[in-house]
Amino acid sequence: MTNGVEVLNGAGRTVFNTEQLNPNYYSSVGPVSATGYGVNPSYTIGSNTVLLGRPLDNQSGVIMYNITQGRFSGHQNTSEQSFGAANGVKYIKFDSQRAIARAGSGTAIEVLNLVNEILFTSNIVHGLNIISVGSLSGTSDVVFTCPSGVNFNNVYVTPTSFTGEVTFSAGGEFVPSFNLFFGSFAYFNNTAKTITMRSAFMLSAGGLTWDSSTSYYGGINARKDYLIVEVKS
Repeated sequence: MTNGVEVLNGAGRTVFNTEQLNPNYYSSVGPVSATGYGVNPSYTIGSNTVLLGRPLDNQSGVIMYNITQGRFSGHQNTSEQSFGAANGVKYIKFDSQRAIARAGSGTAIEVLNLVNEILFTSNIVHGLNIISVGSLSGTSDVVFTCPSGVNFNNVYVTPTSFTGEVTFSAGGEFVPSFNLFFGSFAYFNNTAKTITMRSAFMLSAGGLTWDSSTSYYGGINARKDYLIVEVKS
């Protein structure tokens, strides 16, 4: 910028300058690493908070979010666990700077003539860098490859974009038992540093995993918008 005020963090990254007209999203609390299936992030759907999630560091697994239960997948569901649900997740919540409380000491910059409309406060720890924005059209898989120079452990998705569920039916006298998947998921491959995203219908009379070939893509009606984000500190 030519004139004005610019604030950098310890790594030299710009976190604020006076050319901004609207607040950015930041987190004043670091990522939470929680073990086990069905982690509950205490998140409210429809709020102004952005929830991001991924498997634990250096782990592979499927990220899905059960909106009804308010949990990541796998909670008391062995079919989802066998499907490949992440056994433990790392998540973080981002809020508008206007919602982040002022620090006890430090700097706060308000919108001109608007009380409590904060453009910047020094009470922030993490920022985000949007790497990819897209939609699952329900016609094929989408595979994201982590860019060179980006730590894959810092790459997250918006989990509420992936709301698939796996159910098991015991069948009956003339009907075999089967597993059914319907919805969308994001599979993190820690070895390849890729994320495979799918919106589809899957059915198997035996075991069902995320990479099973029995998939039916539901077309444009299955469209899901998603973000892939790098969390910066």
